[in-house]
Amino acid sequence: MTDMESFASIDRIEGNFVVLEVELVRAQERAEYDFLDDDQTVFVDVPKSMATKLGDIREGDILLVTHQDGIISNICKDDVEKRKRVERLAKIMSKI
Repeated sequence: MTDMESFASIDRIEGNFVVLEVELVRAQERAEYDFLDDDQTVFVDVPKSMATKLGDIREGDILLVTHQDGIISNICKDDVEKRKRVERLAKIMSKI
């Protein structure tokens, strides 16, 4: 299996680890996937030192991760994707 680039969200920070909810969908195929569908995600712990290189991180941040078989090899913050998701959730909430 080859490395895959997907979006992940920071679920929580626990001690020396950051718990990521990693989507099992390639970022390039994102248009066909609803991020609210949690059937296609896994939780992966990464060392906090790996995530803190991104600067200030917090729960709910969206990352672009390179991974294979549950092992994360690279991460970077994706503020554009986070903004899109926040806007989508706001739209959903306004209808309730």
